[in-house]
Amino acid sequence: MTRFSIDQLRAFLAVVRAGGVRRASLTLNLTQPAVTARIKALEEAFGNGGWGNRRKQSRPGALSPRS
Repeated sequence: MTRFSIDQLRAFLAVVRAGGVRRASLTLNLTQPAVTARIKALEEAFGNGGWGNRRKQSRPGALSPRS
């Protein structure tokens, strides 16, 4: 069973909506490292690196549960 927290999902959605970790951190009133740590923990819960960075914008990739 894949385990993740609501805070990790909120960080994920904020990054997607804001288009980057910096803007998401302002929206969430968190530091950039705190947002990055939540995203990393979510990636680890799903067993892959679901983010691709391109031109300083974070874009979600395919997140799928571990087999």
